[in-house]
Amino acid sequence: TSFKEFFATVDTSNQRYFQQYPAMSELRNEIIQSLVTRDPDAALTFLHSTIPLTDPSGNQKDQLAHTSALELIIAEQIMQKDPSRALQIARQNLKKGFSPNLSSTLSQLSVKNPEVAAELANEITGKLLNEKFLNNHDAANLAMNLIRASQRSQGNLHAGVQNSGVSAVVMNSVVSTLVINPRASRAPLLPDDKYRELFQKVVNEALSYSPSTNQPWGTERDSAWNMLSGLQQMGTELDTIMTGGTAAVEKKLAELTAQFNPQGPLSQEYHTAVANSPADAALEAIEKAPQEFKEQLYMQLASREAMNGDSARARQIINDHVSNLYQRRQALMNIEQQEIYRAINKGRVDEALRVVSALRTPRERASQLSQIASQIGPGQKRAGAINLLEQVRGMLGPSLQAPDEDHMRALFEIARAYSRYDSKRALEILDPLVDQVNDLCAALRTLEGFGNENYEDDELNLRNGNTVANMAGQMATVLGTLSFSNFEGAKAVADKIRLPEVRLRTYMEIAQQTIQGAK
Repeated sequence: TSFKEFFATVDTSNQRYFQQYPAMSELRNEIIQSLVTRDPDAALTFLHSTIPLTDPSGNQKDQLAHTSALELIIAEQIMQKDPSRALQIARQNLKKGFSPNLSSTLSQLSVKNPEVAAELANEITGKLLNEKFLNNHDAANLAMNLIRASQRSQGNLHAGVQNSGVSAVVMNSVVSTLVINPRASRAPLLPDDKYRELFQKVVNEALSYSPSTNQPWGTERDSAWNMLSGLQQMGTELDTIMTGGTAAVEKKLAELTAQFNPQGPLSQEYHTAVANSPADAALEAIEKAPQEFKEQLYMQLASREAMNGDSARARQIINDHVSNLYQRRQALMNIEQQEIYRAINKGRVDEALRVVSALRTPRERASQLSQIASQIGPGQKRAGAINLLEQVRGMLGPSLQAPDEDHMRALFEIARAYSRYDSKRALEILDPLVDQVNDLCAALRTLEGFGNENYEDDELNLRNGNTVANMAGQMATVLGTLSFSNFEGAKAVADKIRLPEVRLRTYMEIAQQTIQGAK
């Protein structure tokens, strides 16, 4: 009710609307998510009574698609008790377009009520058969999903003996993918004639695509590529729909690949050689490659050698063969990163610290030390863990406060790790950082209006991704973790946070983690 009242007073012409819109959208989604499993009817009523205001970025199509997806998610909850009502909602949704989530709704309905699912599948197919797939990406994907859901085996396509259905769905608000289980239902979603007609239409449209040299990319190309890729996965069943269908699809895919990336096959040949050959043989193969491929191939080989544990050989390859300074630096950093990960995964924190100590800049070292600190603790004895944490802390320098964002993240991570073993030491690290976050919040307030807008109604915006808000969020999380072992100490430090909105978030984190820890 409060949201609706606020929603009704929003002025879309106000210059602050651009900042308000994301927060309103997120809050609307959270309310729907809270309602949907408890009272789907209330969620549906709320959804329809809070149709989104104008998207300030002008992306009206995505906005409508998101609302359509939410509608179907609610329908899937309603179908647990009333499949017919869910069918009614899906029908209304279908009138607006081809939501990707229709695949998910259909899949779940086929398990709950196969007859109702078959009815919906026929209605979807009827509408799809009058659509131009090359001009409608969502329609093309939905048609392909429906074909997969109704797939027959080659031997039973004509006899109609073997039935197939849908058993699982991997779904988010934008994309749905069907996983087929022949035992999921007793009747196919589509009868043979509709299945063949839809299948044939997809094949015909996919093979009819003729790319334009003036517009090589776009909806038509994406739709054609997705349909061809989906058809290729249908195996021999494609040939039962169209004689020579598999060969035709593979030929068309090869044509598109060659047109949009003429050197693709040649490039793939060298990448395969580098991936599968011993290092010396791979180096010889790279020497024969076209000049424009060489540096990328050398970096691929170096990455492979680093992953296999030969960091020295990897560095030699980069230093000897990569002339671009930026790419060389990035490649060397990747090798160092792999060394650190490999050492951490093997429990060799001392080895990881030696690699970090050789990094060039303090910020690079701080960034890596943050990751190392997060791995210290589980499976280690108290004395050994504390010793390692002190080594990490010492490598960050003597200052109690952080000179930059990377150092602050590392210090917070060290404090979080210390909370398992020595809450007093954790508080010693956190206390000066809380003071620093207070100062940063004040400095950001002083800068308001001179750059990014980070305050709204005199409150720090904790959701827009600004650096200070991110630091405040990490601080809150660490204090929440510390509350397990020292509730009073964590609460006392949180009391020092000046901004009420940051302090409140920290209190909530402490409360939530304390409750979870008590379960």
